[in-house]
Amino acid sequence: MRRTLALNEYFKERGDRIIDYYLIRHAECEINLQDVVGGRTNNSPLTEKGIQQSKDLGKRLVALDLIPGNYGFSIESSPSVRTISTLLGAFEEPPYFVVNPKLQELSQGE
Repeated sequence: MRRTLALNEYFKERGDRIIDYYLIRHAECEINLQDVVGGRTNNSPLTEKGIQQSKDLGKRLVALDLIPGNYGFSIESSPSVRTISTLLGAFEEPPYFVVNPKLQELSQGE
């Protein structure tokens, strides 16, 4: 009888390298408070609640040992102000990150 393994355990048993991806949405921003779809709006700053959310995100990432500079840890961000502000607010020291335009939201029209 073959035992059942979780996917990560299966790959570890085979000796395969495991890569974890974490997709994190930006914290609350001004446009989130309006009754519109923000889409590619790139200039919406974080609200006070959003600033606190980004700090809380940093604490959670540290608790998970997901700290910039750790081996194999890298960050990519969309070019939007709200996303970069969330990222920068999460860490005491600004981490190295790559801005990837492919991560920007789809256009929702005018």
